[in-house]
Amino acid sequence: MDSHPGLNARRYRFRPALTVGWVATVVATLPAFAAGEHRHALVIGQSTYKTGTLAAPPRDVAAVAEALAKQGFTVTKVENLAGIKDLDESVKAFAGSVPTNGTSLVYFSGHTMAVPVATGTNPPRSDMALLAVDGGKHPLTAVLRQLVVAPYGPRVGGVKSFPCGSRINVVILDATPPPPPAAAGKPGAAPAPQPAPETLPPLDVTPDTLVVFRPADLAVTAVGAAGPSPLAERLVAGLAAGEPLGAVLPALPGRTMSSVTPADLSRLKGPASRSVSPPDTLATGPEPGVEWVDRHGMVFCWCPRGEFTIGSPVTEPERQPDELRAVVTFAEGFWMAKHELCYRESLPLGGQDNNSTGEHKLLPLNATSPPHVAKILAGANANAPAGWEYGLPTEAEWEYAARAGTKTAYSFGDAPADLMRHGNFADKALRESQSFGEVTKWSRPRSETALFFGDRQTGLYSYAHPFWNDASVGPARVATYLPNAWGLHDMHGNVAEMTSTIYAANRTGLVLPPEQHKEWSARPESETDAVRGYVCKGGSWASTPSYCRSAFRGWASVKDSILGLRLVLRRKGAAGMPPATRWTTLLPAAVTTTSGAMATVAADGTVTVSGTLVAGDTYTATCPVPSGIDPRELRLEVLADAALPKLGPGRGPTGVVQVSDLSITGSRGGGPAVAIDLLDVRSDDPKDSWSRNPNAPSAAVVDGRPATFWSAAGDGKNRELIVTIGLPSRTGSDAARWRYPVESVTQGPLTSITVTIAHRQELPPASLGKFRISVLHEETLP
Repeated sequence: MDSHPGLNARRYRFRPALTVGWVATVVATLPAFAAGEHRHALVIGQSTYKTGTLAAPPRDVAAVAEALAKQGFTVTKVENLAGIKDLDESVKAFAGSVPTNGTSLVYFSGHTMAVPVATGTNPPRSDMALLAVDGGKHPLTAVLRQLVVAPYGPRVGGVKSFPCGSRINVVILDATPPPPPAAAGKPGAAPAPQPAPETLPPLDVTPDTLVVFRPADLAVTAVGAAGPSPLAERLVAGLAAGEPLGAVLPALPGRTMSSVTPADLSRLKGPASRSVSPPDTLATGPEPGVEWVDRHGMVFCWCPRGEFTIGSPVTEPERQPDELRAVVTFAEGFWMAKHELCYRESLPLGGQDNNSTGEHKLLPLNATSPPHVAKILAGANANAPAGWEYGLPTEAEWEYAARAGTKTAYSFGDAPADLMRHGNFADKALRESQSFGEVTKWSRPRSETALFFGDRQTGLYSYAHPFWNDASVGPARVATYLPNAWGLHDMHGNVAEMTSTIYAANRTGLVLPPEQHKEWSARPESETDAVRGYVCKGGSWASTPSYCRSAFRGWASVKDSILGLRLVLRRKGAAGMPPATRWTTLLPAAVTTTSGAMATVAADGTVTVSGTLVAGDTYTATCPVPSGIDPRELRLEVLADAALPKLGPGRGPTGVVQVSDLSITGSRGGGPAVAIDLLDVRSDDPKDSWSRNPNAPSAAVVDGRPATFWSAAGDGKNRELIVTIGLPSRTGSDAARWRYPVESVTQGPLTSITVTIAHRQELPPASLGKFRISVLHEETLP
């Protein structure tokens, strides 16, 4: 039993919003990152200055751009930007093109010079400015702000600045100051002195950044000189020799300023990721895990067509009863977002500042609600690639993508101890943090009292693991942990991910379209007893490892500080038509009654009961199942007849039928009869009575209590009671076709079904007078 069930409730909706901002660190002891990331470079060459023409920049940018392109960079090359506005717009456009969790690299060849940024300091504080060819000064801090600043940060002209998706930013200033004005245009003129490193602005305001300054003793190549600059030459040579970028950068000559950790720099050891097509073009992926980047900078991984088993086997540790297994087949593949939807991705799509409790641009949204999701999806679909549409994944899509072909409890195996490398869960860092949780930046703070949160002695997160440590206290930046085999990050932990499937323990597979999200979220609690909100998958930073398993099913219907999402791209119209089904009447081989009443079976399967009439009679009908039929539902038709009182369908004086309990057993392959779970129960007439529990008809006839029952009026009309006896084969909006549980497949098809009908024991008797049993099945089995 968890010591704080409200926090770790597997039904996420019960957890209150908590306080204290985001805290997350990645320690050097975490494993080196193995997967690639998208790399974009902006290469700027400035040569045609009014103070004189530089020979090196054209050669520098050509050589550097070519070398970076060979290393997998998407390179944008610009030259001779005339003014500050041109410089600013080039950097801004480049920043917006960098995909989520990518690497941005800006290389500048030309002139820079020191500009003051503060007065009254000792020594004086300076900034470095990139010079446009007209002499305009564009500060380095302005460049870094475009690459790093938080989304809700400074506004320029009243317009919010949206940052790039970079996780690491590299700026290489292969430049020296222009010659003094008196010496302008004179060959060999000495440049102005560079500022000392201690006078430059500290980079603690620009995290995740490495800046390389060209050494002051390396002069700008004069007009007519041959070859690139020494710094460009070293950069190109290192890349050409096959050295990883993470090793080349620290070895460059010159001064550096860095807030990049060794763990982050190790991400640049591997090859870069590549997009399979431009942002405005999309097709099916050639193989699992290939990536495509949309115009919003979101990265998607291809999940191919295929088949998997949803749910968990009964032998899986910590298995929950609602993790029922079924074979799910995808006739069409789909694109799943590589990352949980993060802050920098959401705002251009219509997200809000308070959808996240953190401030970093790469933190996942963790304070969303259905209306927010509908707005975000509308924003994404306004620019969807032709023939495709964005959506929330269904439960089946999510688990198929999370498993990535595996059958184990997690995508990386069965050992929960390995979760530290793959996911963010309730760990030692959280347990020892004395954290009081998360609220949005704009939420009114709550007082930290024992009444609201529990006391610091026991700890709000005292249930967290005592020694497994993933190094994150709260939500971590997306892609902090290792991906699965299809390149998807954070499928285990970090934030619980909302799907478009409405939770039901029997997996009826109800999926809501985006336009109904707001309507569902407004439903009163009394209407959500049977289905409790959206299925949420993957667990969160506040979840124990078992809740991070691939098969685990949570639910949520309200905004919560551990709830986020990721998007999916499906081909329009991919769902197709559901499989054709039909009803087949079963011909009972035997019908018995506990009262001794006589049951007569007609050739069409109709059963008529006559003779002894007592309250609480129980009928048992055993029916062979024709070959080739795999029942999904069973229908009990209670039939009117002129020979019955009040025309029936009951035998009693009022003609009423009251069924207090219904049970079904079945035999597979001639084996012993075993109980068949009734996954759902419904009737065809809304006027039918379900005793004292009208919102839970299933419970009325399967709970073994005579006081609960289904009642059909004695009005001479036929009625139907329909029960779901197996996971229905269906095709939904995700193009997934569900089939019967795996356990049934291994035991063979049903060969006979026995239906037991127990009537209410109260007087007057309300037993069936005439009935028929049918089963629903697919016309052609897969």
